[in-house]
Amino acid sequence: MNRYDLRKKVRVCAGELIAEKGYVSPVDLLVKMERLTPQQVEDWRFRRIPYLERVAIGNLSKMNTILLALREFARSAGLKPSLTAYLSWGKGPKQRLRFSKYGSPAVEEKYSTHYVANRDASGRNSRVFLTLESDSPNKQLNRADLFYGRENVRIIVVDLFIQEENMEYRTLGKTGLNVSVVGFGGIPVQRVSAVEAAAIVNRALDLGINFFDTARGYTDSEEKLGTALKARRSQAVIATKSMARTREAMAADIRKSLNTMGLEYIDLYQLHNVKNRKELDRILGPDGALAALLEAKKEGLVRHIGITGHLKDFLAESLQLEEIETVQFPFNAVETVGVPALLERAAKKGTGVIVMKPLAGGALTNSNLALRYILAHTVTTVIPGMDSLEQVEANAAVGSAPLPLTVEEKKTLDEEASTLGGEFCRRCEYCKPCSRRIDIPTIFLLDGYYTRYNLQDWARDRYQGLKSKVEACADCGECEAKCPYNLPIRRMLAEAAARLA
Repeated sequence: MNRYDLRKKVRVCAGELIAEKGYVSPVDLLVKMERLTPQQVEDWRFRRIPYLERVAIGNLSKMNTILLALREFARSAGLKPSLTAYLSWGKGPKQRLRFSKYGSPAVEEKYSTHYVANRDASGRNSRVFLTLESDSPNKQLNRADLFYGRENVRIIVVDLFIQEENMEYRTLGKTGLNVSVVGFGGIPVQRVSAVEAAAIVNRALDLGINFFDTARGYTDSEEKLGTALKARRSQAVIATKSMARTREAMAADIRKSLNTMGLEYIDLYQLHNVKNRKELDRILGPDGALAALLEAKKEGLVRHIGITGHLKDFLAESLQLEEIETVQFPFNAVETVGVPALLERAAKKGTGVIVMKPLAGGALTNSNLALRYILAHTVTTVIPGMDSLEQVEANAAVGSAPLPLTVEEKKTLDEEASTLGGEFCRRCEYCKPCSRRIDIPTIFLLDGYYTRYNLQDWARDRYQGLKSKVEACADCGECEAKCPYNLPIRRMLAEAAARLA
């Protein structure tokens, strides 16, 4: 078949799939064009076939022609692109599957992109939802079953997000800044390469996310975000923060932030994790950190000043300071104590509200419900941490349609929150680094898999693979002194080790 006929067949088959399903994926198209069989796709999903191009009918040139023709069809038909995560089926944790032999990012993206009709037959905006099927028909499934490797789970449609172009924005209090209701938390990008971070940040910008939060203490987070954002500076509202409490130290950190991110100014500079009156008094003194922030603001190096912390009652008290324009604190379905009073105080003072830890440090698994729960309150923006394109797409989709939770959805979220209690790691990583090189957040994460997701063997195996285990603890207590939640980390580590050893 020549290229003209091949493109023509792509248009016909893709049109039929759109009419049937409301979307078309490259895999569906190849099956419909009889370049793949359903059995071959199933074998690939169970990893019996290492990569899909190995069994597809046609050489690589024809495969590329088909993918390009699909993209052309989608553009001419006004379809939305939607990047898709294809993961393995079967027992154990799900793994990302490969389409091509060497996993070239450009090729993988072509195969991973669905194209979705803007509107369905009723005229409503179309969406493709994640669909799971179990060999146990009476078992209820959710996204946790996908990511945590439930047995007997088959993924029917793994479309984790739809590109939306109508992100909602709110005014960040008295700053006057217009920010996306879903922002970008900068802790997790420490775990990815600079190249991956740039792709993630740019995708966030493409989807309307314009508020980015980082910190001096987040190792290379400022550098990674700055590298990507300075090229699109007019599209971004950039926030960072410092633990400095003196004038000299804060002035030095402001200069470091500007140099590290390659910026001429920072939109919002925050006093990071202010815990008590003694610290605040030091900040407010003649040689305190606030003096340096006000000087930087006068010079145009900093546009606005905010405060962050974990103690809501104390933060509400600190909002009496006229210089404080924003407040950032943890709020989620588990951590609600003190939130109503703080939100009320912020509204009266015209203070912008930034919510961190919306998933309770990853303890809550349904990001859609968790974010929508928060956005139903009088907050300005919520900043989930993101370290993958899939997370960006899923979270951005919430920002384009932050609908209130239904009664059933609220019940689902409450049931998960009730299993966590108060003593659990939020994965803020403030306890790191450990002098004995114990990865404290990872151990608590594995313990969560053990206790909450019935993955005892899987958790034990991964704990045994850690270079430094709990028995290496020197019992120094430094981690507990740094924990903003005052968790009894040493006791919790001992309990986790007893289960995982």
